[in-house]
Amino acid sequence: VVRLPEGKTLVLRLPSVDVGERNSSVEAYWQVGQDDVPARVQVQLLEHVMEEPLYDTLRTRWQLGYSVSCGLRMTNGVLGLC
Repeated sequence: VVRLPEGKTLVLRLPSVDVGERNSSVEAYWQVGQDDVPARVQVQLLEHVMEEPLYDTLRTRWQLGYSVSCGLRMTNGVLGLC
């Protein structure tokens, strides 16, 4: 995990180890900022609101895969949503 300066974006793409493999995965991760109680509550509320519609759309309707989730992540004191 890299702490990004505010307003900066980092996109990391890695090739598959097995070039013949048709399956893949994507993780979107947004850093929110330093961990504090108000920010954590806001991210947990956003997670709660997004979780069911996200799962329903990606997993049930589009049938994209078995591992579909939304959650708060805390890494090195940086709060994020993935």
